[in-house]
Amino acid sequence: MRICLKPTRLPSENDRLPEACSSMNHPMPENEAARLAVLNQYRILDTEPEPVFDNLARLVAEVCEARIGLLGFQDGQRLWCKASLGTSTLEVPLTSPFWVYTLAQADVVVIPDVLADERFQPHSLSWLDSHLRFYAGVPITVAGHPLGLLCALDQAPHDLQPHQVQTLRNLAHQVALELDLRRQLQDLVTATTAGRQVEEALRKTKDETELRVAERTAELVTVNRRLQLELDERKRVEAALRESQARFAGILEIADDAIISVDRAQCITLFNRGAERIFGFAATEVLGQPLDCLLPPRYVQSHQRHVAEFSHAPHQARRMGERREIFGRRKDGSEFPADASISRLDLGGDQIFTVILRDVTQRKAAEAAMEQLSRQNELLLNSVGEGLCGLDLEGQITFVNPAAAKFLDYEIDELIGRSISILLPTDQTQDAMALEALPIYTSLRAGTRHQATNERFRRQDGSTFSVEYVSTPIRTQDTIVGAVISFKDITERQIVERMKDEFISVVSHELRTPLTSIHGSLGMLASGLLQAQPEISQRLLQIAVDSTDRLVRLINDILDIERMESGKVTLEKQKCDTADLITRAIDTMKPMADKTNITLSVSATSITLWADSDRIIQTLTNLLSNAIKFSPQGSTVWLQVSWSMAQGMDTRGGEPSHVLFTVKDQGRGIPADKLETVFERFQQVDASDSRNQEGTGLGLAICRSIIEQHGGQIWVESTLRQGSTFFFTLPAGEEVTHDGKTHPGCG
Repeated sequence: MRICLKPTRLPSENDRLPEACSSMNHPMPENEAARLAVLNQYRILDTEPEPVFDNLARLVAEVCEARIGLLGFQDGQRLWCKASLGTSTLEVPLTSPFWVYTLAQADVVVIPDVLADERFQPHSLSWLDSHLRFYAGVPITVAGHPLGLLCALDQAPHDLQPHQVQTLRNLAHQVALELDLRRQLQDLVTATTAGRQVEEALRKTKDETELRVAERTAELVTVNRRLQLELDERKRVEAALRESQARFAGILEIADDAIISVDRAQCITLFNRGAERIFGFAATEVLGQPLDCLLPPRYVQSHQRHVAEFSHAPHQARRMGERREIFGRRKDGSEFPADASISRLDLGGDQIFTVILRDVTQRKAAEAAMEQLSRQNELLLNSVGEGLCGLDLEGQITFVNPAAAKFLDYEIDELIGRSISILLPTDQTQDAMALEALPIYTSLRAGTRHQATNERFRRQDGSTFSVEYVSTPIRTQDTIVGAVISFKDITERQIVERMKDEFISVVSHELRTPLTSIHGSLGMLASGLLQAQPEISQRLLQIAVDSTDRLVRLINDILDIERMESGKVTLEKQKCDTADLITRAIDTMKPMADKTNITLSVSATSITLWADSDRIIQTLTNLLSNAIKFSPQGSTVWLQVSWSMAQGMDTRGGEPSHVLFTVKDQGRGIPADKLETVFERFQQVDASDSRNQEGTGLGLAICRSIIEQHGGQIWVESTLRQGSTFFFTLPAGEEVTHDGKTHPGCG
């Protein structure tokens, strides 16, 4: 159908123009927003000239035998000229009704003589040339929306023949095809270059492009046989299309991704070389086959449903969505993971779906290996006992392991992003220059490894503790990117070292003193000078014996505590009476008490225990010895045995379940901060005690080990300058001996 406006008669005042031409203010159609959206998809506005569109503008002028040819697109404010012949105009105002009227029609509009048709007065084409008389135009329609128009203008009035009108239609359709091809090529080039979002680039397949170009080319050749000039121009257009098609096909063939097109029935119509390489099929093997042959059976149904929903969604965008992970099936039946996207092209009532797929087997393997390595590293970091902190070049903490957070009394999240200076003592963070000079920062700046054997770190509460750390720079391709600090709390080690030093000091003194006495006494005897003085000789021999005993006690104490703490001592439990234990301990310690005029006061209840009597007597004599040594002359030491109500009652009969032993003196007392440490090895209230009182600092540690092995408790209460009271309890219930028999306690 053609719309031709001819001045067959002069218009009367009752004649009315079409609504689109009735006034200067032309209302926008209701679907203007949708039309503009489609136009913007083609990204054609305000672009540089392109030969293929220039050729089409020239061809429309030649077909209509006109001086001026225009190809323009209407963006709502103007008619922008993509290509023109015979004029340099780039934009045309929408005040002229010719453009609006043409865009409102579905077919070719021909106005043989503008000036002779009063329906278009006073509007003329004077904005181009005041002498222009002829106008012919056809809308460029895509997806039901008129995006622009092709038009021809000339100074000489004339009409068009039917074959010229048909050629105008064909040229308008050719513009629509070229727009779609141009968009596909832009999308495909962008997607191939970026390696991403390839699905936005493909909207058409090679085979369909060839078919449609061939059909349109044949149609144009048939229609325009009588116009040799038009035929030549058509050949030039075809050459440009073939060049575009070759570029399109080349891009398809060099793409690493699989590019597969299917029709509405989901039968394969395009299978590029990337698809052949990934799936192992030749294109000839799968063309015309259902897409299901490339999918594992378990995914076929869900894929079909997915595509069906996509194809029936009226407002679905061209892209179905971002890439999603699926599984493909190769020719040999093996499956592989893939990233895939699907695009839809609505073309002439048909739908073409294009799948772009990438084999991600290697990437998945690398991700799995990286995840496994990350888990291993995390387990390693979490399992090591040393604290680990990672730093960036600015000294900000990038990672910490649980051990480090525990040492510093922080949660891990509280440390991330903080400066390493929060771990340093306050006095080291006051001066910025001093802070930069610290070994940790030296590792970052100079890239050197630094080890500190005795530094201090600060906890969250402000307290500090001793650490040993190593600061090692982290390099990436010879560039320092940070550092890692490995540290450990050496507080306990320092305590042990101090204990060792004190032990060595005590033991060396304790060994040297009796050895000196022995050496001196034996030396005097060996000289023969005391043969006439038997009393002095006897006293020297006694000194040597006492010193030897002291050495034996020292060595026995050391061996005893080591055996007990290593679990090598087995208690020889038997039935024994508390009164008997007290008597034997008093008999042992009475000579020592008599030497310093110390009174031993005993108050004991006769209770039968199941215990190692020798070890209990050893405990009692140790406590009595300490009480006597640290009590002033003429004072009293009390020893008491009774039932303990504080330890609980025997569940069998409501009787007390523990026996309480008490040793009380009137000595100088023990400071409150020493009440717990006195039971540790080599610990004494005063280091000088080992010299003044001949002690090793092992006695109370041995006592605690003996009592705890019996299932009891030992503790001390003391008041300075008034004395100390040592307590220990033993269970009085049934005990299982080493022979496996049960022996009830009795009182």
